[in-house]
Amino acid sequence: MDPTELAVALFRILETADPILATKVVAPDNYNSEAVNGPLACQIPGPAGTLASGAWLRSAYQDLRFQIERTTGSGDQIWTRLRMQGQHTGAFVRFQGGEPGTR
Repeated sequence: MDPTELAVALFRILETADPILATKVVAPDNYNSEAVNGPLACQIPGPAGTLASGAWLRSAYQDLRFQIERTTGSGDQIWTRLRMQGQHTGAFVRFQGGEPGTR
């Protein structure tokens, strides 16, 4: 896969929880530095952390999907403009101490 295909595939993993695709796309040492406010499982490196992030998103947003509007890049950097869609039905934000937000 080229870098653009990898970026699109990452969002498909978040939507679908496809473990085979996650193994193909996510490097074993990949670490989501944005997961610090999420459940601890989202901070696990590699495919397991990515799958956990997807599970967290899908638990908060029913019918989660990512509509890719545009991708562009240079070398190994890709920028993706997308629209995240889904009905917000569960806790998403975690506050200090790890408790889910209820607002």
